[in-house]
Amino acid sequence: MKSLIGELDSCNFHIYVLTSSISFEYLERFLPKNISILVFDGDLFSKKGLTYSIKKVLLHNPNCFILDSYEANENWEKNIQKICPLICIDDHLKKHYADIVINQRAGLDKRKNFLLSNKNWLVGSEFSLIPMPTIIRSSNLNSRKILFHAGGTGNYKEYGNTLVNLLNLSKENNFDIYILSTSNQSDLLIGNILSNKKLNSEVNILRKVSNLKDIMHKFDVVVGPAGSSTFEAIMAGCIPLSWELKNDGRDGLSSWLHLGHTTHLSYDESKDKRTITNILKFIFKNRQYLLSNLNQSGEKIDGNGPKRVISEILKYLKTKKISLNKNLKNSQHEGFSKCSLEDIRYFMDARNLPVNMNFSTKKDHKITWDEHISWWKDKNFKKFKFCIKERFEIFGWYKIIKINGNKFCKSGWFVSNQQESKNLLKASVSFMSSLEEEIKRKEKKVIWVITVNKNNKYALMMNKKLGFLISNDDSLEQNIGNIYSYTNLEKFIIMTKEI
Repeated sequence: MKSLIGELDSCNFHIYVLTSSISFEYLERFLPKNISILVFDGDLFSKKGLTYSIKKVLLHNPNCFILDSYEANENWEKNIQKICPLICIDDHLKKHYADIVINQRAGLDKRKNFLLSNKNWLVGSEFSLIPMPTIIRSSNLNSRKILFHAGGTGNYKEYGNTLVNLLNLSKENNFDIYILSTSNQSDLLIGNILSNKKLNSEVNILRKVSNLKDIMHKFDVVVGPAGSSTFEAIMAGCIPLSWELKNDGRDGLSSWLHLGHTTHLSYDESKDKRTITNILKFIFKNRQYLLSNLNQSGEKIDGNGPKRVISEILKYLKTKKISLNKNLKNSQHEGFSKCSLEDIRYFMDARNLPVNMNFSTKKDHKITWDEHISWWKDKNFKKFKFCIKERFEIFGWYKIIKINGNKFCKSGWFVSNQQESKNLLKASVSFMSSLEEEIKRKEKKVIWVITVNKNNKYALMMNKKLGFLISNDDSLEQNIGNIYSYTNLEKFIIMTKEI
């Protein structure tokens, strides 16, 4: 919101900021002195708060009302929109009673998110409300500075355990930890956490920072719940470690991947000490890889989002029209294609489906996010997908291995839905045929080796149909551990095909 206020101020609008008393301390710190702050002592989105808001709108008669809050309800929006054009900043993909709704999430799917069929939505990273930082971080692989924040609310009660885990991890990894305090309340919460765990001497506390984006470049990793700080970290050249604010689907895991951000966790993953520990270790071992993903992503945050948003608002106030929503995506390409970074979550979810785990060589092990991105990073694994009617049906991969001068191809494929699809047989045959063509195009004289669970009658039948034969090669049996680890030949059959 600060950036929008700055843009409106530069257009010589008289700006009123309506807020509750609990947010006043935070807002007062960064708002220009010429801004009029209207403070309601209580819950702004209660009945009394709505009455107060309506009175202020009628009194000051603004050109429009810009709403940026998680807490406003539909009734509140309805009543404000009746008396004034309403623009909502959205994070939840929920229904709004507004003239314009702005969501900066990348890669939204126009088929799945039915609300976005409304013509008044502006979506995508080009509408990110974060201006460019003044300094971009230069790479320093020897630095180990971490900034921890608790989002705009500074609610360290919610993230106290994650902070303690990070501080304990810093002892053995020589991390230099900085904690952002946004208010007296967050200062108090941080103090309680540190004193209870006797960690006071090991941290640096940054208090009441008015321009976080201008100091972000000093840190290698920025840790905290997803939000504006995540965008600021990406723009400043840092690596963010972020997670969903709540386990309610508001923050689509795949949307961050459109920005190249792979170290974003689900709500449950963020509560797991092992995952946080391993992701942080992965970050510091693979900084160049992660920064490359962020720099090469298809969607960029160029810092001009606030200007675009204000331009669209002014256009709407004059013409009652906004630009077409060109940032909404079709779900997937049809048929067989290479996987992209945006598929990495869907790929892991498929690997972990019970129907696939039951026939894997390690059927009791559920793959974690840190394990999956470590595997994904290996470019020797070639990854593919197969879609029908914009729906994932099959994921798979192959890898070439050389043993004693011979080239072997190992591979794996699995369904992407727990419920059996009517397209499964067609998709399976098409996927394996396309994968074979892909291998032939890249390699010469390869023995394709697969292992099949003896109980998986469907896979046995299909692989025979595709030309695979049960192997009688004793030397291959002896070397199977070098091709597929953890293979128990009492439970699995080796099949081969020369291509």
